[in-house]
Amino acid sequence: MLTIERLRETEGKDYSYIEELLVTTFPVDEYRDLETQRKNTAEKPSFTTI
Repeated sequence: MLTIERLRETEGKDYSYIEELLVTTFPVDEYRDLETQRKNTAEKPSFTTI
């Protein structure tokens, strides 16, 4: 079964795994700077990382 959950914390293995997938799957010009991505995930409720 597949479960989709919204990530709100950038600390921990779940976010680390998603970030690793992002970096290994897409070229660097296809995603935001990682620090900006982390900040948006943690601070902006309308920003979604799944």
